[in-house]
Amino acid sequence: MKLLMNIPIINDKIRESIRQKVIDAFGGKFKELIIGGAALNKEVELFLRSIRFPYTVGYGMTECGPLLTYDNWKTFRQSSCGKAVPRVELRIDSGDPQHIVGEILAKGICVMTGYYKKSGSYGCRHRPGRLATYRRYGNHRPRRLPVYQRTM
Repeated sequence: MKLLMNIPIINDKIRESIRQKVIDAFGGKFKELIIGGAALNKEVELFLRSIRFPYTVGYGMTECGPLLTYDNWKTFRQSSCGKAVPRVELRIDSGDPQHIVGEILAKGICVMTGYYKKSGSYGCRHRPGRLATYRRYGNHRPRRLPVYQRTM
């Protein structure tokens, strides 16, 4: 099999066959699969990229309606959660967000202003006018969001 994978035409045919089987396993009728909830395993991500599977990784929270970041699978970059969606403004709570990891703060029309019958603007840890996401961020690729870890 390794010998066959070294022949470009055969390699492409094998990968296309695998890709179609994975697409069919998910029902076959979608444009792209959006993954979220946890970081994607690097080996799985490499495999999906190698077969050109139409996937992307987004980031969001229920309190934010729920999507904060997204990128089309054709422009999506590995180990990223995409770019901020149009209705959301993200800020990194860090003295130097280009070099020092900080917490992601969200603001926008889709971000909730509080919990039902709870005092305070969010009913949880917040900064003035922004929802603290409890996620850590480091900027390795400008305008694309790699989420590192939960802060709580």
